[in-house]
Amino acid sequence: MPVSKKRRKLANASAAQATKKRLLKSPLAHDEADKIVLQIRIGLEAIRSGHRDETALLNLQSVILLTEMLTAEGQGTLSLDTIRETGRSVVHLLERGNERSDWTVPASLVAGLTTIVNEYDRMMHQLPLQAVLAATGKLERLEKEDPEYFRCARDNNCALS
Repeated sequence: MPVSKKRRKLANASAAQATKKRLLKSPLAHDEADKIVLQIRIGLEAIRSGHRDETALLNLQSVILLTEMLTAEGQGTLSLDTIRETGRSVVHLLERGNERSDWTVPASLVAGLTTIVNEYDRMMHQLPLQAVLAATGKLERLEKEDPEYFRCARDNNCALS
């Protein structure tokens, strides 16, 4: 007995939904995760080498916030205090750099940034895509709703909600 076109469409739609659900519960494809993390690592290496790169610091600030969000949801291995302290240091550096054109990054901050980038790398390769997309969406909404939000990271009582 032949299957109707309508029934075939429903079967195809169900298969597509199942594939989408499976993809959201799986980690990001290895090649895609590598591409994302590579850009961040290049910026980190530029900073480590002493280059004055505000864009790299801004990208690292986003990585710090994303890592903090995922860690706060129980997905990370670092302490939230470590992540937040590094985030505050980056905000202070950005503010000082804008005021005085001084972009010197202390070695202790580079070490903290390296630790966070390594955790971000692990997260991009191991966490379900759904968790990463949810945190990224939340970060984008916060940035759109409150552009000054990123500056509040310097305050000890500013926590992600």
